[in-house]
Amino acid sequence: MIAVKGIKYATAARFGKATKLSESDDDAAIIICPQRLSPLSKASPISQGLKNATQPSSNPVLGEDCLRLSIFSPSAEGSRAVLVWVPGGAFIKGSGLFDRYDGTILSQNADIVVVCVSYRVGVFGFFPGTGNPGLGDIVCALDWIRENISRYGGDPGRICVCGQSAGAYCIANLISASTRPLFRNAILLSPPLGMSPLRTTKLKRLIIKNLNNRGVDIHSASSEVLLECQEEALKEIGGSAMPFCTENCPRFPSRKVMPDLRNVLVCTEANDASPFVPAVLEGLATKLIFELPARRFVTVLRDRGVAASLEKLSWVPGSSRLKACHTLEVSLLLGSWEDWHTADMLEGADKEEWERQSGIFKSRIASFTKL
Repeated sequence: MIAVKGIKYATAARFGKATKLSESDDDAAIIICPQRLSPLSKASPISQGLKNATQPSSNPVLGEDCLRLSIFSPSAEGSRAVLVWVPGGAFIKGSGLFDRYDGTILSQNADIVVVCVSYRVGVFGFFPGTGNPGLGDIVCALDWIRENISRYGGDPGRICVCGQSAGAYCIANLISASTRPLFRNAILLSPPLGMSPLRTTKLKRLIIKNLNNRGVDIHSASSEVLLECQEEALKEIGGSAMPFCTENCPRFPSRKVMPDLRNVLVCTEANDASPFVPAVLEGLATKLIFELPARRFVTVLRDRGVAASLEKLSWVPGSSRLKACHTLEVSLLLGSWEDWHTADMLEGADKEEWERQSGIFKSRIASFTKL
């Protein structure tokens, strides 16, 4: 089994376009984009309901030298289908290097290569007016993977991207905007396609004001100061499920589709919105933010000749008040029971039943990856 974590796939100046590197394990390190890793507060844009699920289980190094990925493969021999994981985190948190995103079990059981990608988030990756450097990071990572994955037993012609939440949103952007082929198949887990940021202009203004108060600007500030100014601005605007987002990308559903795209699978959770809204509003929010936009997106893809399907996950773990909620599917796909069982969304879950559901979901994703 091959497991190489923290391979540096690119370099980039702050807000600059990522420059792809040649294949090398020499500079491998676990470094993630600067972000707040402390317990989530009530003012956090990510709901308290996902506490212990959206945080790394260890304390990684934070830094802007974070364009890195991890590879899990049964062997360097052969030519396997490749699943590229693009994590979510409301555009302000997340990294493919989080311990919970370990792809060992999935790779071994499914006989596929799993690649977990990190990209810039928050002010570093999606600050308004900077041209979506975080989205560009994902494109750069895909280019690196196509050029180098054969060294790890992967087939560069059989790449399937799989993203969840903000990661799925990014993939939808690429499907709608890319003029060149980036992947053959795509899996979008709980994409919030009905969500659009409402306060980005105010957020940008507040961050700049906070920087000015410190006598620095977005280019001269240290990463820690820039992050502090972001957090202060987020508290001032109050709770927002997606304070940052991609900009100047086609709105969903777009009539444009990336060339050579073959298959797309969109999965939503039956209670996707439960961590974010009061229970009385959960059904409506799930429908408006997740289900209906996903249905429209799949319809447009079918009209453009893509084999697209829509599925809903409805398993409820034990006595969880969150039911079949946002992020639950990630626990079934990557990592292990030991990585996830403390998450609030798995409250009261039975280990054997979780393992059974995890096996079913892994098999579904693996089969689609191999199409």
